[in-house]
Amino acid sequence: MAEEKTPLKWKFETGDSVSSSPAVVDGVVYFGSYDNHLYALDTKTGEEQWKFETGDSVFSSPAVSDGVVYFGSYDNHLYALDSKTGEEKWKFKTGYFVRSSPAIVDGVVYFGSGDKHLYALNAKTGEEKWVFKTGDSIFSSPAVSDGVVYFGSDDSHLYAVDIELAEKLRKEEQKRQEEEKKALSERQEEADKHGLTVEDIRTKYVSGDITLEEAIEWQKQHLKEIAEASSISAEEIVQAIWNIYGQPYDKDTPKSSILNYKYETEVKHIEADYISSDGLGCERLDEYNCGSDCHNIDKESDEYNPKEMEKIENIEITVWDYIVDNFESDFNSKVNASTLTGELNLGLQTKEAIEEILNNMMNDLCEIFRGFTVMGGEVLYPEQGDNPWEHPETIYLEVSAPKVSLEDLNPNWTEDEYHLVD
Repeated sequence: MAEEKTPLKWKFETGDSVSSSPAVVDGVVYFGSYDNHLYALDTKTGEEQWKFETGDSVFSSPAVSDGVVYFGSYDNHLYALDSKTGEEKWKFKTGYFVRSSPAIVDGVVYFGSGDKHLYALNAKTGEEKWVFKTGDSIFSSPAVSDGVVYFGSDDSHLYAVDIELAEKLRKEEQKRQEEEKKALSERQEEADKHGLTVEDIRTKYVSGDITLEEAIEWQKQHLKEIAEASSISAEEIVQAIWNIYGQPYDKDTPKSSILNYKYETEVKHIEADYISSDGLGCERLDEYNCGSDCHNIDKESDEYNPKEMEKIENIEITVWDYIVDNFESDFNSKVNASTLTGELNLGLQTKEAIEEILNNMMNDLCEIFRGFTVMGGEVLYPEQGDNPWEHPETIYLEVSAPKVSLEDLNPNWTEDEYHLVD
């Protein structure tokens, strides 16, 4: 049987799809694959000369110029490799994938990126010469003619960019940045020379928002205000809060402690029965004509009377019984000097700003306690679920955060501003 004729000379298998268009130069074919590699094969035999691995798929079609092969990868880079060896000469990182195929003209590489920019790089070094932003990703491969680079964008536009003007504008921008950097350095030196140490004022001067004369005058006024203001210690404030709202030593000291908070609430009779006998306790404010074991009666039995068992009762909860065990560690985790000074800069602060942080800390503390249960719903209503934190009948502790003012903590803390210290 005669051998079937075929025009196929050879084929080469990669690890994934090949969408990259090949470039053929000096007997070598270069192309990319979705298997993350750029390949160089002998055009006559299909034998692999070398391959180069990138960090993602290579959709970009390579371009070869002066012994260098240029191509993009979905790993956000444009690569320049030695066309003979596959050795990396340089790579340039963009803000997104590079699907655009590069064009090399007069020692410059032009290509687009998914980050919406067209880039122009020095072909030998990979240094950025200029960049042009569009409204969307650039998949298009640029074309260069008569000093103009043409390319499309996913923003529905075709662009024609004057290369000479783009280079000129970039140089002007670089010059402006260098002058700004120099001026910034000079203002830093002037700030040091004139002892501008107040951070906010120094920053305003160095950034050019205020003049040197204004900065010097503002700092003088600021330091005068600090000198006139009384100092107040973050540690001292927190200790004062603890003395008034903490101290779990006994139920009578101090009366203002969160631990001694009490509140009335309404619950069902069997719930009051459980809380008072098997729970952490409550005071029952209404008369009840049964023992303290109603909550153990089977709801399906004849003994269970829904009208009696589920009638509403008033009870009083003493917060102490529910939060005292870990109160001190809970308190210190939320109400501490580090949090206060972390939220406010040390130095001159208004009384209002200090009190705002104090009240935020106290609210965060009480938020912990509001997650404590007086009765898990699964205890009396297991048919509705066994997770107390997700149970619709769970009764949570009610703890309102006290309103804290500096005068409450110390009757002498009445000034409008304080010099806050550690």
